[in-house]
Amino acid sequence: MPGPAPRRRRAPDQPDAAVRRAPSSLRPPRRVPSRSRSAARHAAAPISRCFSYMVGDSMEPRYRQGWLLHVNPFKPSTHGRDVVVFKAGQAVLIKQFVRWDSDALVLYQLNPPEELRVPRDEVLECHLVVGVDQEG
Repeated sequence: MPGPAPRRRRAPDQPDAAVRRAPSSLRPPRRVPSRSRSAARHAAAPISRCFSYMVGDSMEPRYRQGWLLHVNPFKPSTHGRDVVVFKAGQAVLIKQFVRWDSDALVLYQLNPPEELRVPRDEVLECHLVVGVDQEG
């Protein structure tokens, strides 16, 4: 009678079903550098990758200056939903997501109504706004 079948070795980059590695999207986000007062001209001043304070009036009447926006960096951006966009050069935008084009991120702002195109190479991160605290 033959013995038990020899155990197959798996490739080192393929975990078995019982042990799964966390996807890279679940790693803790990078720390955002602190901002100076000159950042007031940008749409938002990030505190961390999970929330951001609204600065400016480009999204009024939906969001007012000083409101705290809650962000989920793990949910994908969806057409018509609001996003926080971290750009190169420490600029941050809070706008309505329209679409990704081959060369740019297309956004919409409410005040004044205008469609914006941000070159793809300037976009560091784009996160979905999932809630707002009006008290700030």
